[in-house]
Amino acid sequence: MLNVVASFAEYEGELIRERTNAGLQSARARGRTVGRPKGFTKDIISKLLVMPSVYKAGDQTPN
Repeated sequence: MLNVVASFAEYEGELIRERTNAGLQSARARGRTVGRPKGFTKDIISKLLVMPSVYKAGDQTPN
């Protein structure tokens, strides 16, 4: 009996994996990026380089 339940659980896991991969492929085909960004953008890097001077000056809040 336990063997049958384990088989169904494994089958369901495979279905979930297939649906997830199909969704990721569909998103990539539509031009969507999936997953975590690879790194900082140029805009964020420029803000990060200015932050120490803004913080030391104390007249503005870094935003």
